[in-house]
Amino acid sequence: MTAEAVKKALEAPSDEAVAALAQDFLHELQGEEPHALAASLEAAMAAFLDEGTREARALAQKALGDAGALVASIEMIPVDKAGAAIAGRRGQAATTLRALDRYVLESGELKSLLLLDRAPSQVSAGVAALDDLDERFAKWLVKCEATAHPPGEPTAHATLHQRQLKALLHLIDGRRATKSTRERGKASSARASTRAGRGPAGCSSSG
Repeated sequence: MTAEAVKKALEAPSDEAVAALAQDFLHELQGEEPHALAASLEAAMAAFLDEGTREARALAQKALGDAGALVASIEMIPVDKAGAAIAGRRGQAATTLRALDRYVLESGELKSLLLLDRAPSQVSAGVAALDDLDERFAKWLVKCEATAHPPGEPTAHATLHQRQLKALLHLIDGRRATKSTRERGKASSARASTRAGRGPAGCSSSG
């Protein structure tokens, strides 16, 4: 979508969420970044490439704080009977959903940056705060979709529901990937322990 097409869509917006998302797209097409989280992540990635892992992880903490602010802001948005943000807050909900989904759930960059420059024993501590944000975000999304419209009735606020369902799917996929990674890590540790116990040439070190 071109900047001109977005501008035309903004001339007569028929949906609060659509209008807010179009404004987001317009900012990006014009080279502006509407979310602090994106700028923080970009700075952390640049530090990783140009300075080192310690500097990148320090800047990733700033991005984590920005993500936390977005989650806190969406938690404060009341939800109507149709399972969407109330009138007057739907634009904020739509753009916040997009930012969290795009910069936290889809890319996985923030989690990777938070794990930089850590010992294996510190890995869980590196992502615990991010996991907490995911859990809070998931609760808000489930609350919205649990009150969605009855079957057979026209869908109200379709754009918001699509954004909410997309974010939920990415959360589920991320949890599956995390579980799989942890299981592989446990299996690898078990094999390493077994090899250490057997000693050289597969012989037991117990004597």
